[in-house]
Amino acid sequence: MLVRLRKGMAMVVTKPEEERRADLIRELLLRHEPVIARAVETAPVCRLEHQVLVLDYQDPLWAAWAKVLSDTKQKPRLEAAAKQIGIGVQVLS
Repeated sequence: MLVRLRKGMAMVVTKPEEERRADLIRELLLRHEPVIARAVETAPVCRLEHQVLVLDYQDPLWAAWAKVLSDTKQKPRLEAAAKQIGIGVQVLS
């Protein structure tokens, strides 16, 4: 079980995909990548498949965040942070 603090609120997260997403966000923040961390945090659908965190932004409302994560400058940074915590990342848009 993971307890994540977010703006003064404690959230108990127990799903493996949410734990890995929280780990990835934490790693991105340690790397001073707040925009990428925010994009990962806002993914409306998140699932873990064979150690690959799938972030699903297929709803047009979230398309801008998917573009951030698919950007040629941001994507390698996202992948490096994911590799550091032992997972892969796939962005669906």
